[in-house]
Amino acid sequence: MDKTELEKYEQMSEEEQEKRIRQAVPNAKAAAKAKGEPTCEFDQETGRTYFLYPDGTKKYPLSDEQGD
Repeated sequence: MDKTELEKYEQMSEEEQEKRIRQAVPNAKAAAKAKGEPTCEFDQETGRTYFLYPDGTKKYPLSDEQGD
C-alpha cells in the first residue's frame, strides 16, 4: 500500500475500515483455496484456531490434535 492509499485508509471511519476488512477476509480465503493452500479457521466450540486443508484435514497449531 503506497502512502496515498495508507492516508486514505487512515481517514476512513472505523465502520468503513471494518466493512473493508470483512470483505477482504473472504476474498483472501477464496484465493488461498484456489491455490490449494490451507485457510485459517476458528472453532466456535473449542475457541481455538486451526488450519483447514483442501482435503478437509484440520490441523491445530502448537498441538498434535487433528480433527476430521
